[in-house]
Amino acid sequence: MRAIDKYYIAKEIVACYFKKKGFNACFLPKVVKDCGNGAHAHLSIWKDKQNHMGNINGKYGLSEDANHFMAGILKHLCALVHFMCPSANSLRRIKPNGFCGAYRYWGRENREAPMKLVTPIRPGDPVTNFELKSFDNTSN
Repeated sequence: MRAIDKYYIAKEIVACYFKKKGFNACFLPKVVKDCGNGAHAHLSIWKDKQNHMGNINGKYGLSEDANHFMAGILKHLCALVHFMCPSANSLRRIKPNGFCGAYRYWGRENREAPMKLVTPIRPGDPVTNFELKSFDNTSN
């Protein structure tokens, strides 16, 4: 409850500030022609306090667990997107060239993919996480 209270207090403060400046603050996920106001989460797999996403010998640098984890999300993405984008306005963001994943696939450093494998900072290091991008701030 504290988190939702803080969210609404912050929203009111922002709206009041911009109203005094002569603007209207909009918190909708999709506004007219723009890409929209989305979110993304970084996901990884941990066992025994160690990250198990990467395997430098695995295909694309992924562990077998990571392959299965990502495949499961992709398999169910069409259903998951209705939880991650719960309103009609949320779903309007999900379109080609919107940087939120209009198609069901993953990619490395691909801004259009709904799942983006994050390249390690240092070459040769194992993969540690991926981004899930097809949701917005109205999801719960």
